[in-house]
Amino acid sequence: KINEKLQRRIVRMVDKEPSLTSKQIQADLQTQGTTVSARTILHHLNEKGRYARTPLLTQRHKKARLEFAKTYVTKSQSFWENVLWTDETKVELFGKGHHGTVYRKRNEDFKEKNAVPPVKHGGGSKMFWGCFAASGTGCLDCVNGIMKSDDYHRKAQKAASPPEVMGLLAGQ
Repeated sequence: KINEKLQRRIVRMVDKEPSLTSKQIQADLQTQGTTVSARTILHHLNEKGRYARTPLLTQRHKKARLEFAKTYVTKSQSFWENVLWTDETKVELFGKGHHGTVYRKRNEDFKEKNAVPPVKHGGGSKMFWGCFAASGTGCLDCVNGIMKSDDYHRKAQKAASPPEVMGLLAGQ
């Protein structure tokens, strides 16, 4: 629980800089000698009418996730030991290029301080690919250029190799 003075300070921080995350606010308060969880900060911001906009799952997303869960819930452990989960992500030089959180009051969407300015010329980015399996995590691989189907299959084949080749820690 935090006192009213700290609540007002947190609200002033997001009113001044709406794109601050609760973790950034937590870190700033920590440097000033105040310890408070990011979750508590978020809770109090919502209580004070400052809402963070987050992506929502559509009905189609929810239905697809439920179908996946129903299909695979009864699979045996040996089945899951043969599954390789993969993902790729783009890391941008100047932070998040397409997503940002802005805490704002209702009906203040278009105020200039609530707009996130663009970075000229993109700032640069790198693409990474990684995987994990029941036996552990695989190596993180930097993707140069565009990753085509053949590249993806080659990486998946390499990752499906024995754990010592893949970089997995066997038995973990």
